[in-house]
Amino acid sequence: MKILILEDSHAADDLAEMLRDESYQVKPCANFADAMYELFESDMITPTCAYDALIIDLMMPIMHLPENIKNEIKAKHYPPGWAFYRFLEKADNFLINNTIFYTAFPDRLLSAAIKDSIDHETLKIIQKNSIQPIIDQAMRLLRNCNRRNRGD
Repeated sequence: MKILILEDSHAADDLAEMLRDESYQVKPCANFADAMYELFESDMITPTCAYDALIIDLMMPIMHLPENIKNEIKAKHYPPGWAFYRFLEKADNFLINNTIFYTAFPDRLLSAAIKDSIDHETLKIIQKNSIQPIIDQAMRLLRNCNRRNRGD
């Protein structure tokens, strides 16, 4: 399974190392521009379909985002990671079915719109208090994704 991690802190390195130890292929991206480069062909329209799962920090800095995504963040008060995911969802042939979000925001501060939009089969929100619980939960969720994808 190939996983893209979108995280701007050193937590991405720890998470990537743990996932590699479990034989996952992992690509950390420190900003939205790097993630766009990995997820789309050079035309920035056609998805590469090169990844099986995404792990996204909801509260990434908004620099390097296309203006249309920045506008959605401002208009709808979406966290940047969520707005980026919504952008990906709208792309033709975007086929990543397993996405894990995490955040340091308390659950009560996440908007009801985001919570209501989450399909609990493919999207999860993990509260980020320290890196180890994120790694543990992500590993559990990814193992379940692998089983579902294989039909176990």
